Amino acid sequence: MPEKKLKTPTGELINALDNSKYSYSKKDNMAKIAQINELSRRKIKSPTAIIKYHEALCFMQAYPGNAAISRIVDFQLSEFYKIVGDFRESNGSGDDRINDTGMVDTIIRYPYSFNMALWLSENFGSDIDIDWDDYSEKEDDPISGLLSAFAIYVENDGIDDEDISSQDWIENARGKKQSSLAWLLRRIVSANIPGSLKQHLYDNAEIGLKWNLGLSDSSRTLAKKPVKRAFFQRSGLKKSRINLRNAGRKTRPEIKLLSKTAGRAVINRLIKALLPRHRELYPVLFANPHEVYETSPGRGLKIFIPGMRPENRMPLETNYSAILVKNGVPIGYGIAVLFFDQCEIAINVFDTFRSGEASVIFDHFFRVFYHNFGARAFIMRKWQVGHENEEGLQSGSFWFYHKLGFRPIEQETARLAESEHKKIQRKKAYRTDLKTLKKLALSDMVIDLRPGPRNPFEELRVSDIGMAVTKTVAEDFDGDGKRAEKSLALKARKNLGNPDIGGWNYNEKSQFRRWSPLIGIIPDLADWKRSEKSALLALIRSKGTLQEGKFVKLLQAHNHLKVAIKKIARSAANRI
Repeated sequence: MPEKKLKTPTGELINALDNSKYSYSKKDNMAKIAQINELSRRKIKSPTAIIKYHEALCFMQAYPGNAAISRIVDFQLSEFYKIVGDFRESNGSGDDRINDTGMVDTIIRYPYSFNMALWLSENFGSDIDIDWDDYSEKEDDPISGLLSAFAIYVENDGIDDEDISSQDWIENARGKKQSSLAWLLRRIVSANIPGSLKQHLYDNAEIGLKWNLGLSDSSRTLAKKPVKRAFFQRSGLKKSRINLRNAGRKTRPEIKLLSKTAGRAVINRLIKALLPRHRELYPVLFANPHEVYETSPGRGLKIFIPGMRPENRMPLETNYSAILVKNGVPIGYGIAVLFFDQCEIAINVFDTFRSGEASVIFDHFFRVFYHNFGARAFIMRKWQVGHENEEGLQSGSFWFYHKLGFRPIEQETARLAESEHKKIQRKKAYRTDLKTLKKLALSDMVIDLRPGPRNPFEELRVSDIGMAVTKTVAEDFDGDGKRAEKSLALKARKNLGNPDIGGWNYNEKSQFRRWSPLIGIIPDLADWKRSEKSALLALIRSKGTLQEGKFVKLLQAHNHLKVAIKKIARSAANRI
């Protein structure tokens, strides 16, 4: 009688699949298909195994070896809800060990901000609600403080009853057609108070939400969108030695402006990629469907770059966000914040897709802002390289960016980095210890591509400019902001020659009001040339137009304004 072949344990099979995901020979591809076919016939009970299998499939969906792997992976992920269902059946519906993973048909729990809660409520209805189980564990009752502000006066007797919880009161007040969250958000939105105060009241309450992902494309499992032509890995992932200091000698990346409809779809996709991962970004919250650019480094990679809505833009800086997509799968995000020729820049490739292609993506993203937006001094914030960021420390972010050409701004940190770099060059096996990495992460980093000597680098900080206005309000107007705003606006108009802005649209006029206090403290503005005053008015007006890219270029071209703002910033820094 033939000996019965032993079945490979499920855990070992998943480990083998995970270990081979970076290998793309014909033999490796056939093995992966066989492993996936075998796993599709099994029930996976271990949460650790389910998560690892899911991550391996997601990676292979973005980086498939051939069309056959792409098809089988797509199918397995489309059926992954069955694996989740089997897990619930085996372990009970209350088992939360696969929740907060972003997998299909699981639960996300997180205290999303006011604007994100609004977006979620509008897009997911009853699938998103207040997490009352989490709320009941709070020592205080922050929602009760909100209720009296939105209730009919006579209802306060019920709100003040200690035997009636906030949950019970809202459950009675909301009616049957809306969730507790939707009711609360509607009451806040309709309140006759400024929008910033509404946001503050809600965010300060830190209300945990419970989001049932169901079978939606907000789950990481079903996040892929169809592509016209997939890129298949014929060999290992592309690892390139890139020095960003050579950006000026490299080709200018092509970018194209998408239609409003396509732009809105990109923004929604970016939001959906971030929220299951408990991430929120200000430029994404208020992204502008009228200004979304598409660019591609090739190899199935695309980068979509949204600007911000005119009403939510910062007065001086220009904020862009980005979503990184590989073969239709969101694999990360980015930011770029422009101010004159400075650019704060970063990308974050999601854990699942960490690979050798991060440098290729960053190189392209960097060159987009060098060539197309005129950035010359690129700043990497210390958080990105590990400051108070354990993930950044463990992943070796400092040395990743150092290899690309970034250097610490703080001189003491720069000397430590140079010393460590020499040790690495002398001994290939040398690894910087965690204590030293934490020290290296105490400084922002920079690549300064402007002509002329720039050592040490001096950042022009918007915080110094804001503080200069604050000091003026305190010293000249006894801290009365409204009086200062009115007086400085009149002064700004006078020094600009009382321009007629009657034909400007609402957002353009709003930007003029926001800029007026700064313009009002430029000491020699009245003596500027008429052409310089006209150029200043043009750049302020462009801040309120549909696309902010024009503002970036007009700001960079106004040298007299830059000199004036630098003086104001330095004066403020010296007065603190």
